Amino acid sequence: AEMIEMAMTQVSWAWFETRYDGGVVVRVARTRADAEAARLLIRDAWGVNEDERYFYGLFEHAEHLYQSVIVPSTKVGSLAEIDSLCVMIDARDDDGQIVSVGTFSLVLDHAAKTIELGRGAIAKAWQRRGIPLLAVQPMRRLVDSLPDYAVIVDATTLARGAKSTADAVGAPAVALHP
Repeated sequence: AEMIEMAMTQVSWAWFETRYDGGVVVRVARTRADAEAARLLIRDAWGVNEDERYFYGLFEHAEHLYQSVIVPSTKVGSLAEIDSLCVMIDARDDDGQIVSVGTFSLVLDHAAKTIELGRGAIAKAWQRRGIPLLAVQPMRRLVDSLPDYAVIVDATTLARGAKSTADAVGAPAVALHP
């Protein structure tokens, strides 16, 4: 069923997909399995228990993420035509299997001409391997496809990043949430 689903949902996001040595691939999410992987990655990386409600509604239930974000992006190949996009980062594990190791999303407000970058996560077992740096080039290609839009970063992502940085250097962190 997953193979049929993927065959039906092939849209030309090929201009975005990026492959690196070591089996790392940055690509647009396409399937229900991608939705479940994104949900689990965010819960794992951000320390959210399986039974705990999550503050990003679209990531509360994989089916909702699939229907609201992934399905619309399988029908078009441009940011100008959608309200959000879920991106997956896959890598080859020690057994040679391809596994989803990271995710991030873009939320577009076409009226305000903004692109919010957020809902990002790298699996705990894959952190400190330079995975986020591999997403920078394809992310730039996405953002540059709408050059008159301002790019903003989710405040919670910034706050958690500030805390991680402060923890790493042994300093206090202060973050203001909207």
